Amino acid sequence: MLFPLIVVGFWLGGCFLISCMGWRWFARKYPTGDRGRMQPEGTVHLVPSVKFEFVGSYRNSVRAVITKEGIYFSVPFMLRVFHAPFLLPWTSVRRIRKKAGFKQRGKRLIVEVEDEEGPIRLLLSKEMEEDFLKYYWPQKPKPIARRAFPKDQPQENPEGESVGATVGVAESANENENKNANPGAGIDAEVEVNTIPATYPSLFTIVGMGMQAGGSSGAKAPPVSVGAPVPVSAPVSVGAPVYAKVNVSAPIPAAAPPPMPVPAPVPAPAPAPEPTVSFYVPKTVPVTVPMLATITATVAAASATLMAEPRS
Repeated sequence: MLFPLIVVGFWLGGCFLISCMGWRWFARKYPTGDRGRMQPEGTVHLVPSVKFEFVGSYRNSVRAVITKEGIYFSVPFMLRVFHAPFLLPWTSVRRIRKKAGFKQRGKRLIVEVEDEEGPIRLLLSKEMEEDFLKYYWPQKPKPIARRAFPKDQPQENPEGESVGATVGVAESANENENKNANPGAGIDAEVEVNTIPATYPSLFTIVGMGMQAGGSSGAKAPPVSVGAPVPVSAPVSVGAPVYAKVNVSAPIPAAAPPPMPVPAPVPAPAPAPEPTVSFYVPKTVPVTVPMLATITATVAAASATLMAEPRS
């Protein structure tokens, strides 16, 4: 009678000690409630190896069912004491990696779980691997999309002031009637300027624009012709809406482009001096006929004188 009690005592003590290695804490944190007595639908896989912490190891004794909510763990009836089933959510699964070292046939992937209750390493079989990859998708951080300019804020110019304008064009009734008779008839353009930048007053150089500050009454200024001066009764502040109705039938001359600078004339380089060659030319004396006769007579006289002198 004592031996069966000792065996039962050892069995209960062993189940309690093994559960304290990690299973018990996961079963407390992720209880299945009423579903603990009913296994969820799905294929039941026999896990080759499950390791809690560093010492709580289960080999071919844990059953797992892969569901959309997570991984359902349970054990056979012989180890059910102190081993309540639990459903591990997918948020606790951190990574999946290939098994290093000697690889058994059909067992190559290891699932690593990181939770507040401790780590779990789960070795997947080939059948369990296919079922596992149907539901597990690694969560990758997505970059937050940001707009260059918020939708409810106007764009700013380099001077730091808001710029925005809305332009609407509408044809009057008289112009519609006379459109065929007078093709060159003008079009009344309603220009609604939401904000006038203070640093760009030259952009609004249309002299014939009728201005009405404020805009609370909603009345529009009568159409005026281009070139007619329009008095402004109230000062227009920057940012106040301004309404104007301008007849733009007459062409507005475009601003003449600035004159191009004329480059200064470049003086031509001085010509190089021509090379000169100097050589000696002997001076000759022209001989005339009288001079030749004189020379001949002189030579003849000298010869006669020499011939007449006696020889010694």
